[in-house]
Amino acid sequence: MAAAARGARAPFAVPSHRARRPAARRPAARASASSSSSSSSSSSSSSTTTDDADLVVLLARRFEDAAAACFAEPFNAESDVRVRGWCDLASANSRLLDGYDTSGVGAERKSPVGGAGLKRAVSELLIEGGFGSPLRRDAGGSWLAPDDVSFLRQRGRGEADAVETVVAAALAVVRDDDDGDDARDDDDDARDDDGDDDDDDDDASETASETARVGVVVLGPYRPLWPSADGPLSRPSVDVVRVDVTGDGVDVADALDGARERFVREGTTTRVGAVVLSNPSPVTGALARVSSVVKASAWCARRGAHLVVDETNFAAASTDAAMKFRARGEEEETRAAAAAAAKRPNAETRNPKPWGRAAGFVSASSLWRDDDDPRVHVVAAFGAACGLARGRTSCVLVTRDEATRRRAGSDPFAQSLTMLFGDGGTAAREAFGHHVDVVRARRGEVLELLKPLLASGKISVDDGDVMIGGGLALWVDCGGGYGGDGRRGTLEHEAELFDAFAAARVLVVPGTLCGCARPGMFRVTVAGDEATVVEGVKRFANVVNVASTPVGGFVRLC
Repeated sequence: MAAAARGARAPFAVPSHRARRPAARRPAARASASSSSSSSSSSSSSSTTTDDADLVVLLARRFEDAAAACFAEPFNAESDVRVRGWCDLASANSRLLDGYDTSGVGAERKSPVGGAGLKRAVSELLIEGGFGSPLRRDAGGSWLAPDDVSFLRQRGRGEADAVETVVAAALAVVRDDDDGDDARDDDDDARDDDGDDDDDDDDASETASETARVGVVVLGPYRPLWPSADGPLSRPSVDVVRVDVTGDGVDVADALDGARERFVREGTTTRVGAVVLSNPSPVTGALARVSSVVKASAWCARRGAHLVVDETNFAAASTDAAMKFRARGEEEETRAAAAAAAKRPNAETRNPKPWGRAAGFVSASSLWRDDDDPRVHVVAAFGAACGLARGRTSCVLVTRDEATRRRAGSDPFAQSLTMLFGDGGTAAREAFGHHVDVVRARRGEVLELLKPLLASGKISVDDGDVMIGGGLALWVDCGGGYGGDGRRGTLEHEAELFDAFAAARVLVVPGTLCGCARPGMFRVTVAGDEATVVEGVKRFANVVNVASTPVGGFVRLC
């Protein structure tokens, strides 16, 4: 497998790419990459040069320009193929259930439900989806209390903005806690008559005022160009860094230590306020290992940071991924907790197709315990995969921390969900199962189109931990066969290959913009309109074939 072949390597930090932000903002500090100094799995540290950092900014601008040109074109009546020929293989919005009828599936549609009834219905569906913990039940014995669920207000970018809102809320809580610690320290100093000046080096009580910088570590690869240029994390007081933790031998705790050391070395902050983890990844489709979630949660608890887990693609898991979540060599307690959480609750269901918990997905909330730190927050989403019309995604915050919930705000109406759960969620369950089947078939169709290039070694699909039947995109490695001048697999060649795709009017996402440490990776969405995906993948394959001719010759694609 491609992941295993890479072997162990140090984690790699990529600066946050702020859209339309001047490139001159702190170029020297943000150009260097962090690596784990305590990791014994790699003898050399990865780093980027200033030239590479400038190229990343340039690549981000090229991607934005190509996206603007693509989306500026009108649609054809029947598909997403633009009139002048652009094929969008970058957008993560699913089109797989277009035309699928979710009205009255298996049960008579009832009147819209709201308030406490909606929370209860959503929490019951989330339990089937893999959320909630058997180790922490509410008074009624439920794995997920309805009070732990709230509906987030939606902004323009759906799931990406929802995660950003929760991270910003967590940082606000961190600042509130630190301001409270400062006030208590001032009181202690006023009562201190002996003149001692104690220096407390506890990370959980470091000063972080509204103007002090605070760090956010994103464990990637993650969403491209995240956070947004005008969102709540765009303030100068927030410093965001991505750390690629894919590949064998990379330890999450070591990667987080390395990111914090980078903040200290560059003089930005010693305070990491939040860590962002995705499960499954919206880029690669990979499920997070239990050990990674446990280590990230423990690291955050020691540092007084919040862990925000993006699980908005939870319903994309398939049965092929059932055993991918398990990590080898975990502690007995962790294995026992995961095994207990993976057991499906005894509940009647009319959905015969496995999705969520039945398909092997285990939410980070499944590892909650009564004595755990409550600063672990999970973001889920209900969108096109459950039958809602495109553009009507509703995001849900699952957390036990009332302060973060209050700061994040809520939508008391959640209009999209009030209608969807009018039948108790029966239609949503059926749609989730159907969506998993359709996306599995679509991935197979796209892999068949790429089969000649895969056989020739010009590309590879990184399936080491990727859900073969569930991911909404393919994570394609074009670096192995691209270029024949000794610069193969460089960031420069990734930028050149992206330009070649754009010239062919194919919009794909460069892996570097997702925080990937390995140049030459591209995210190719397969869940769009079928005509667009087929045409776009054919163009994608042709560009790679021509560009990589010195390696393996020209391959017959059909």
